[in-house]
Amino acid sequence: MIKRTRSAAGIGLTLLTIAVTPANVFMYQHADQFSQVPSWLLLVRLPLQVVLIVCILWSTRQRA
Repeated sequence: MIKRTRSAAGIGLTLLTIAVTPANVFMYQHADQFSQVPSWLLLVRLPLQVVLIVCILWSTRQRA
């Protein structure tokens, strides 16, 4: 990744991930409307978003 844009990319990706969280919560709360996706998968992906954010922030951090 280009050093100049690494931090901005991390912020943008983190904000994007946070922005789609309400949609993922909605899908879990209304799993009957999304019968093609197993409900356990809808639940598992919520905490995985936290892991994704940590990975984004770690990989786009400023390095010495």
